[in-house]
Amino acid sequence: RCDPNTNRRLYDNGKRRDGTSIGNPGLGELCTPEPLKPLDTSLVRDMLSLAEKSALGVSPGVSATALATKIQETKGLVRPSFDRSLENASTEDEKSRGLSNFELYATL
Repeated sequence: RCDPNTNRRLYDNGKRRDGTSIGNPGLGELCTPEPLKPLDTSLVRDMLSLAEKSALGVSPGVSATALATKIQETKGLVRPSFDRSLENASTEDEKSRGLSNFELYATL
């Protein structure tokens, strides 16, 4: 069943022996999902660039090359799992979202 206020499915946590509810019901996915707009990859690139600049600004002892090295190490570690998830992408937008998620995860 759907919550009319949030438009999300309600999942029950179960009942105790005395019939009272266990905790609050959990909210799930949207009952009527909204279609996603196409991803603006230039916005993603700008956001990643700003994230790297801010990381260098708040960490005075870290050089740009050390940060780039750490990002590349992280990319090497997580790339296989993102590649597996991209195998199921059916549209170009899904592929660009997957690649953007990979870049975001590895950078942040």
